[in-house]
Amino acid sequence: MKKLIAVLLAALMCVSILLACGGGSSDPSTKAPEGTTAESKQDDTTAPAKEDTTAPEKEDTTASESEKADDDTTASESEKAGDDGYNWPSYDYSKGWPDETYEAVFILYVPNDGWPRTEQVQEYIRELTKKDLNIECTVKPFTFSSYTAQIPLMLAAGEQIDVLSVSNPALQYEQGYIVDLLDYEEYIADAIDWIGRDEVMASLNQGHLFTLPWQLERTHRYGMAMRTDILKEIGYDELEDKSAKIEDALDYATEIFEKVREKYPDMTVMGGPYNSPLPTNNQHTDGLTDGYGVLDNYGAELKVVNRFETDDFRKTVEAMKKWFDAGYVQKDIATAKDSYEQLVKAGNTFGGCCPMKPDSYAEKRDQCNYDMTIFYFREDMMTAYTGNPGYTISGTAKDYVQAARLLNYVFTSREFEDAINWGVPGVDWVESEEDSNIAMYPEGVSVENQGWHNSYGWAYPNERIAHVWIGNDPKMYTEIYPAAEKDSHKTKAWGFIFDNTEWHDTIGAIDNIRDEYLYKISSGDIDDVDAEIKKFNDKMYASNLQALMDAKQEQLDKWAEENGK
Repeated sequence: MKKLIAVLLAALMCVSILLACGGGSSDPSTKAPEGTTAESKQDDTTAPAKEDTTAPEKEDTTASESEKADDDTTASESEKAGDDGYNWPSYDYSKGWPDETYEAVFILYVPNDGWPRTEQVQEYIRELTKKDLNIECTVKPFTFSSYTAQIPLMLAAGEQIDVLSVSNPALQYEQGYIVDLLDYEEYIADAIDWIGRDEVMASLNQGHLFTLPWQLERTHRYGMAMRTDILKEIGYDELEDKSAKIEDALDYATEIFEKVREKYPDMTVMGGPYNSPLPTNNQHTDGLTDGYGVLDNYGAELKVVNRFETDDFRKTVEAMKKWFDAGYVQKDIATAKDSYEQLVKAGNTFGGCCPMKPDSYAEKRDQCNYDMTIFYFREDMMTAYTGNPGYTISGTAKDYVQAARLLNYVFTSREFEDAINWGVPGVDWVESEEDSNIAMYPEGVSVENQGWHNSYGWAYPNERIAHVWIGNDPKMYTEIYPAAEKDSHKTKAWGFIFDNTEWHDTIGAIDNIRDEYLYKISSGDIDDVDAEIKKFNDKMYASNLQALMDAKQEQLDKWAEENGK
């Protein structure tokens, strides 16, 4: 169970490959509930036969709260297509329409517990999916800590989940917790077309398609979000970019931390969950699927190395120890689960670290309830590992065809993406009169009294199809992201995915060692940097790390030769 929790934990925290806030991946060891494997469930589907896919006439079940809004803010996407110059597509979701309404469960990661309008948003989404799919989808929101505690238990008990996000899915498929999406390809065709067939099929693993990849930014730059008001108080109206050399960035951060502590002696300078400190991040390397054996220096050479033996790793551990000993770092950060955004919002934390993206300043402002400035420790990078983490069909779904239809929908419905992020249109958010692609609070709603507002598009299926929140460029997803990707470091191993089929046991064993050592070391709460790093590496090598790295190098060399790299 501990291993499965680690996998699910990693699924929603920003892994080194694409997410916007978190850490690695693990091996689920709990067995699938009896009778819930992909193979056994495929024969049980109650979806209509292929030749009987004509949808019955749909009822008009638009959510009652959205009807209260002005016509301009509740027009259907098909009516608005082309009006704003973005030409968002509309889809026919009738294929596989069930004879009886199907009840589905979608697992949603949210930054805060207990939004005041959770029930109303859930009802709106149920009505939306009933109208479009004849599926009543219950969205179940979980914060980071509640997700890690409850989702593994739900899966182990065989409790119904239809669509959720996962990481390291080959292991979860082996346990029966997810299915092969190729078996339901005809029902997810719209999503595949939207994402791009080449990008989707690049994620194939031993002939299986485990997930549809998150449609978020594909480049990351690890940094720290800092309260802008405090920075100005201590004399930093603007921050210099010191990210070209890690030692320069660390020295500059130390200078800032010292002044924050002097001004606010009781404030935590750096807070966050256990896998957020700088040494845990993998943003300057290509982790080659699991992070055990990587391409260093932004993937500039096709040479597999152990990141935990590099000078860069040691420098970041030394910096964390210095900061911890000085009292800047949250004392329990080695085991903490609350996000730094929650801690900043509570008022006594200056900031926290995670991978950043082009619109992070606005996203962090929403999440922290303060204007935030981003300090960068790294430069932008794009890694090869793009497809494995993503959304998929749970092995505990009651009907895989209907779950596939829902998976297709959550990637292609702009209304759904807006709802899970911003809430009910006309009530929780409205379109800007100046640009119909911009979302904003309605009159009378603000950060102080909002009822639903996640600003967690990075953790959702397809933020690129959603409205952009006010304060960002309206062409954030159509122009800004692509431009950042074009200018970033791109690993030489782009397109390579390590086949870890024969290495599940080794990876699982090393995952356990990582859990034992890495987060403690990364917190800075250690006596001897060299001794702790050596113990960590010695244990990993004793668990076959070198053989795993050799296998990666062998596969990478073969891939490079076949692809003329």
